Amino acid sequence: MPRSKSARPAAPARAKVGIIVAGMHRSGTSAATRVINLHGADIASDLMPPAPGNNEMGFWESETVRTIHDRLLQALDSSWDDPMPLPEHWIDGAAAQLARRELGEELHKQFADSALFVVKDPRVTRLLPLWLNIFDELAVKPIVVIPFRNPWEIALSLQRRDQLPLAMSMLMCLRDNMDVERASRGKPRLFVHYPDLLTDWRAFSKRLVEIAKPHLKPPGAKAQAEIAKFLNSKHNHNPSSHDDLTGNSIVARSVVAMYDHMLEAAATHDERSITAAFDALDRAVAEATRLYAGLVGARDSANRRLARALAVVEARSRDSGAAVETHAAESGRLTGELASVQGQLLEAKNAQTIANARLAGELTALQAQLRDSRQEIERQTGANVRLNGELASAQGRLREAGKAIETQAGEIERLGGSLAAVQAQLREAGKAADVQAAENARLRAELASVSGQLGDLGKTIETQAADIAKINGETAAATAGMTEMAAALQAASQSASAEIARLGAAEAAARAEMFRLDAAAATARAEISRLSSADEASRGEIARLHAAEAAARAEASDFDARLKSRTAETARLGEEAARWRTRTLHLEAVTAAQTARLDAISGSTSWRITAPLRWIGMRLRRSAS
Repeated sequence: MPRSKSARPAAPARAKVGIIVAGMHRSGTSAATRVINLHGADIASDLMPPAPGNNEMGFWESETVRTIHDRLLQALDSSWDDPMPLPEHWIDGAAAQLARRELGEELHKQFADSALFVVKDPRVTRLLPLWLNIFDELAVKPIVVIPFRNPWEIALSLQRRDQLPLAMSMLMCLRDNMDVERASRGKPRLFVHYPDLLTDWRAFSKRLVEIAKPHLKPPGAKAQAEIAKFLNSKHNHNPSSHDDLTGNSIVARSVVAMYDHMLEAAATHDERSITAAFDALDRAVAEATRLYAGLVGARDSANRRLARALAVVEARSRDSGAAVETHAAESGRLTGELASVQGQLLEAKNAQTIANARLAGELTALQAQLRDSRQEIERQTGANVRLNGELASAQGRLREAGKAIETQAGEIERLGGSLAAVQAQLREAGKAADVQAAENARLRAELASVSGQLGDLGKTIETQAADIAKINGETAAATAGMTEMAAALQAASQSASAEIARLGAAEAAARAEMFRLDAAAATARAEISRLSSADEASRGEIARLHAAEAAARAEASDFDARLKSRTAETARLGEEAARWRTRTLHLEAVTAAQTARLDAISGSTSWRITAPLRWIGMRLRRSAS
């Protein structure tokens, strides 16, 4: 039995959580809804009954909600099987506001005491924005569960149940899934692949509990047994492989891409890829919709006229009092109208053929442009490789210049050390020269003093010799004294001569030392001059190397700018190529959809509707003959 709001007492005052199951028709929405219900989520009490041969295990959706949805779609000139977009700003119209009030009242009636409930109807894929607004008004936290299935399986199922053309089902699948993906962005949501739900429902359960906690808890043993009994792989009718989808000529690439991105989102729970991909699909489908909206509108208008004509014919055929002539005239008029409608259909088909040819030409031109873009990208790639080589070479030269600069800096540092040592030696030599100069000055002063003393001594000797000669004859005793004095004077003279010789030698040694110090100073000055010249040469070399480094850096900067420009151009061409590829895929999808739609016209409901007209016309012509 389903778990309804009466199955448990009123919940304590806390935020409500509503799980919306929003999936395409025949995509496993019923199975997903029942599994959520068995997890403890309340469900509506006015459920649609099971349908043998259609949905034996139950639909698990509200009759009232489905009726409100159908009434809203009819007011919007749409239906559950309409692949065309809803009118712009439909949600602001009177019909949507009425449905909003009715659905809000129904939710309050069904789930006023529920803290957790689940609602489901495949039509929600088109009307999800309305439901999210209602949840906001009622302070209900939404969780969107999006079941999906191989589009080929869906198409086969709808063909068997509703006799829908396969191409029409593909367009419905594309439109419904794009609408629900866009509307559910930013909300807690979960993509679930129907075959995976049948084979491993516990993985779905774990992910759902993580999103809905603490309101939803893992099912108990009894509920697990019911889920296992309810889910069965035999309920997966029309099983098809991925190759069945991709290998089918009537399946557009956009449908395959949609299915692949939904598979990826269900497996990885990473929605960045599906968001970007569905934006691109939405642009392509919107372009196709604008291209064929007029043709579809003309077909629908013709179908409505045929339906009205059939109603008139059936009403008049029930009037047994009408004359045969009246029937013949009416038949002729209706036959003419039928011929007119058939002419319109033929014109539409011819227009479609012309459009297909034009699109084929555009597709060929786009493919040629794509080839040109690819060649340009290859050329730009080669240029980038060459520029990268030149940049690497310039960087190598720059590194060599840096090493040379480092070597020159080391040499300059060594020469600076040598210069400092020589300057220290010069300072020491200067100090020694100052000391020696002072010593020389002292010795010169002593020499001058001794020379003065010798001069005085010579004068004294000359005076004494004159006195001796004067008194030599006077007295013998004085002679002996003078001889002794002469001997003493001679000894003093010899001693003074020796001292003068010593002072002369000291002066010569001092002069030699001065000459040696002068030579050392000259050598030091030469070394200083040489070192200064070497320093100037080194500074010139460093300046040259700095200039070379600056030139290399400028060249590298130029290469880098050119490389960035080439890279930007390559990226632009890549984006351009991607846009051409997207447009090419779109044109291929549109062409396939057009062909399928024209093929569907000849086997459509409108053609079956005109069958009684053709039969009545044949009978009337036979009667007239």
